[in-house]
Amino acid sequence: MSRKRRSYETGHRPKLLVVIDDTEECDRAVYFASRRAARIGGNVIMLRVMETHDQSQQWLGVADIMRAEAREEADAQLAKFTARAKAIAGISPECVVREGDTAEEILNLLQTLNREFKKTIVMVTHDPRAASRAHVERHLEKGVLMATVERHDATASHA
Repeated sequence: MSRKRRSYETGHRPKLLVVIDDTEECDRAVYFASRRAARIGGNVIMLRVMETHDQSQQWLGVADIMRAEAREEADAQLAKFTARAKAIAGISPECVVREGDTAEEILNLLQTLNREFKKTIVMVTHDPRAASRAHVERHLEKGVLMATVERHDATASHA
């Protein structure tokens, strides 16, 4: 049975996800998302992922120090881009820090937004791993709809 999305309730607003990283495109993404969110009455979620590769092999508390430094850097980046979003469009973004593989954490956050907050996600991807998490997957070839795959539980294909 289908439930009414909470996004239609009073107080819920559209959200645009921006991944905060060290690329030069990041600033443009913050600019675009901030302006768009202000225009449509929505908000921005800023996600910073702390990569954790090779930290499990550290010894004598070095991993904890590295994690703390990565967290400080993540918080500083988020503060910088939060200030930028406020200056551009007068919005106060939500900030999320995750630890792990960036691609996997982005997919996990999208899945959480869809399941727990009933947000509709539209994603265009060439990554079969990302596509396998969708409830509905549409395959296009040269602008023509070739196939549609519907899943009742999108996590069935996620290991």
